[in-house]
Amino acid sequence: MIAHPKILLAILISWFCGFFFFVYSIPSKVEDPTTITDAIVVLTGGGDRIKTGVTLLEQGLSKKLFISGVKKGVNFDILMNRQNIEKEIWQENISQTQLGYLAHNTEQNAQETSDWVKQQGSIQSLRLVTADYHINRSLLEFGRAFPTLKIIPHPVVSLKGPHGFVNYYIMIAEYHKFLFAWVKINGSYLIENFIP
Repeated sequence: MIAHPKILLAILISWFCGFFFFVYSIPSKVEDPTTITDAIVVLTGGGDRIKTGVTLLEQGLSKKLFISGVKKGVNFDILMNRQNIEKEIWQENISQTQLGYLAHNTEQNAQETSDWVKQQGSIQSLRLVTADYHINRSLLEFGRAFPTLKIIPHPVVSLKGPHGFVNYYIMIAEYHKFLFAWVKINGSYLIENFIP
């Protein structure tokens, strides 16, 4: 059975409006670059995420750095070389850095970080470092994993603006992942409170 054209049009318009607001909500800068937190958490991926985390640690914005989602077989030296981090800077901060190898997606990043936080015992605030387009979904997952912790988003600008087809393709894919995460996290609440 084919859906009514008006229904299809309404769905299409809703999708475009949602995508527009999603793109508009992607931060173009770090709103709070100076607050010191108990830990810095970096979610692995493209761009300068890890280098940014090490730089923040070097600047004294925290005394602990956790890098979540590292591929098996990748060690500190490999990360240093891939991110073009100066050896002296890396060696100065390596004792304050831990690598997590269990996460393969954002939900698992939050769980892996949660397990790490429990081991640390005294963390009340996090600075969350990831790509700009990924920050909103990350905050959803980390907000569920850490309902009482203060989380400061630290987006690494990479895709904001008209950078071409490939980047917009990534934005569209991330938009769909964000919608799925939002429904997964908020769906049961909506059903319980708004559906008779």
